[in-house]
Amino acid sequence: MRKLEKVLLVEDNSATNIINSKLLMKMHVARKVITTTNGREAINYLQKLKDEQQKYPELILLGMHMPIMNGLDFLIEFNRLFGDEIIKPTIVLLSRTNSDKDIEDVTKLGVKTHLKKMLNEAKILNMLKKLESSEDLNEVFELS
Repeated sequence: MRKLEKVLLVEDNSATNIINSKLLMKMHVARKVITTTNGREAINYLQKLKDEQQKYPELILLGMHMPIMNGLDFLIEFNRLFGDEIIKPTIVLLSRTNSDKDIEDVTKLGVKTHLKKMLNEAKILNMLKKLESSEDLNEVFELS
């Protein structure tokens, strides 16, 4: 598997962002990890990339319960603004939620898989394996 160019972490807990960012870099998952603390910041970041015609992150790790704009509202806004894009980031829910309804709702809005907080190497490797087997991600994740 090749290293991703960019991963976007969307999580309201700054300490969690630091830990997850360091873990992703230590595992050589991405060349760059960008962190935002709510869905609105993430949408603004993605809109800036779109306006400047820059590449989107290949992967977004999205928290569910955040102030200002939560994960569900982020997904609705993301699909409204970027739904017509040919190449879109893969979105993975990163949450403690046990709600089947939450998971069903975000899956309908494009989330590829769900990871329970806190991240660790095993969870990341499992996620990457799962994403590699997804047909629409073959351009992002090279199968080895």
